[in-house]
Amino acid sequence: MAASAIKQIPSDPYVELKRAIASGTAIETPVFNLANQGVGLATSGAHLEPHLGTLADLRNEIIDGQIDLGTWEPNAGVNTRR
Repeated sequence: MAASAIKQIPSDPYVELKRAIASGTAIETPVFNLANQGVGLATSGAHLEPHLGTLADLRNEIIDGQIDLGTWEPNAGVNTRR
């Protein structure tokens, strides 16, 4: 079974930056994950249809912390587990 991950990018970073400045909140590095829909699992394609239930279960287990995928530090260039 092959599946793809999809990274979602905020549609208007300028608006978010302007909002953060106006509110005086610190601007943090965004975190993209399944829980906040910053990334998603591809579910389209006839080859995936028989596995959609399994993909949904895996997605929920990742969100619940039952499956640890580790993290990627942009400056390190390698996957690290925490």
